[in-house]
Amino acid sequence: MNFLASSQAEPLDAAGGLSQRFLRSFMAQVEDWYDVCRRLSLWEDRRLIDEPSTEDFSEHARILEELERTGRWVALVTQNEDFPDAATAELVAMTLKDIADRRALWHRTMTPEQREKVLSSMALQELLHAFLLRFSASVNQSVACGLPC
Repeated sequence: MNFLASSQAEPLDAAGGLSQRFLRSFMAQVEDWYDVCRRLSLWEDRRLIDEPSTEDFSEHARILEELERTGRWVALVTQNEDFPDAATAELVAMTLKDIADRRALWHRTMTPEQREKVLSSMALQELLHAFLLRFSASVNQSVACGLPC
């Protein structure tokens, strides 16, 4: 059945709300990506803190690469001037920065001072991420219900 030609008598209202449906779907994908990024801390605690193996570091580098690649895809949308959710755009940007910091922390030589600064920054970012995620979820719920943001 040809969707556009299904009924010439009806106005083409099938596109009504299309951007909202796309946004809802996209936001679910952003949340999936962000959840994996947050769980990375637990993985690092289990695998990299005490006696990490070469394989652990290789796996960690692979995970970071996948998260960063996916995050760059997400950022292509969230950094667009038409993207309607500034909080989510900021969350994505901060999470990509966090991934870069993790790479520097675990896979490059850092001075103890640099390491401490990054760890402190990551702790603050995690608190802010949690806040932004809750805020974004409430905005998304408003969008899903048809309420103004």
